[in-house]
Amino acid sequence: MTKEIKNALEEVRKYHPTVTTVIFNKYGQWNYCDDNFNAPTFSDEINESILQDASDSVEILPCVYCI
Repeated sequence: MTKEIKNALEEVRKYHPTVTTVIFNKYGQWNYCDDNFNAPTFSDEINESILQDASDSVEILPCVYCI
């Protein structure tokens, strides 16, 4: 897990503490979810540039990271 992915998970968990997983599809789009694949509704408080940095740091797509 890159530091950018870790930072993105921490950013999302600040507002949605049940999130444990990020899934990146083959295009680098992301889905953050909990252990039951429930995804939170994002609001403006989450810094999406941090999430984009995480996506950009992934070397092989698709992939999944869990904490």
